[in-house]
Amino acid sequence: MKKYTEVTVNIALDFTSWAVNCSIEEAKELAINSLTNNIEDHLIINIDEESLGNEIEEEA
Repeated sequence: MKKYTEVTVNIALDFTSWAVNCSIEEAKELAINSLTNNIEDHLIINIDEESLGNEIEEEA
């Protein structure tokens, strides 16, 4: 039997990037690369404590 617990996670992103001496396309590429390589540094994660504990059991 599998037991599932419901968890609500709200994820927001706080990201600002500055690019110097490059085109808009280059700036976009730099921002995407920076965000992709450092995503954990920019995420703000909030777990909704009120939603914890709702459980569903599934028989195998």
